[in-house]
Amino acid sequence: MKKHVFILLSVLLLGSMYPLQAQKALRGAVASEYTGLSFEALSEGKHNEALEWADKALALTSKDDNILRSLLYLYKAEISYAKGNLQEALEHVTASISNDPRYTFAYDLRGQIYRDLEDYTAAEQDFRVRLSIFSNDGFWTRHSLCQTIVAQGRLDEAFEMANALVSDYPENYLAYQICCDINLFRQEFTSAMEDAVKMLFYYLLYVEEESLIEVLAIIHTFRHRQRLCIQSPQKRRCRVCLRNRYLGIGARRTAFVL
Repeated sequence: MKKHVFILLSVLLLGSMYPLQAQKALRGAVASEYTGLSFEALSEGKHNEALEWADKALALTSKDDNILRSLLYLYKAEISYAKGNLQEALEHVTASISNDPRYTFAYDLRGQIYRDLEDYTAAEQDFRVRLSIFSNDGFWTRHSLCQTIVAQGRLDEAFEMANALVSDYPENYLAYQICCDINLFRQEFTSAMEDAVKMLFYYLLYVEEESLIEVLAIIHTFRHRQRLCIQSPQKRRCRVCLRNRYLGIGARRTAFVL
């Protein structure tokens, strides 16, 4: 904070004495300081404070500083998304992409927003763009893309992608989770049970605190999925209760129409 105050005073006291380029540099320094404060507040879950700093930084950021403006709009999008304001988050993340189309994390977030809005075609497009720009270490994007394809009813294509995830990340329990979901939708219950066992094994292998409640949550989730999939021939809309929902991670459920 002392650094921030010093820079701000420098702008006020010396701004009129410096040429235009020097004033621009000082404004950029303050904007960078505000950006750091916004990130710190966002990391601590102080959304209102983070938004305030981001707005102040944007007001000082030069319009030709596309990289910083893209980052700030992404912060604003993450804040809106955390608050559940999906349309507002969509506007901010689109502004982030407009400022810097190479910023791959923005495509990930916009894909998640589109998926929450059940615009699966747009979500799939953003996930694929992200992977085309930066394919390394793209587990989460590939996992999200696979879920989006499942939501569109393209189970065979999704199953191939899920198996590729298992092959590339054999110790990630979420890879087995998506395989389990797809096999349940296909009513391949034996294969689904095998995937569920592997999911449980790798989850318990790496989780910091193993508890009976968590194990029961996974078992309950599996049984609930099986019950829902038995209903699928009736063309009902079912909401798949993923394991994370029972553990309190996330508040939304993903809707699939079969």
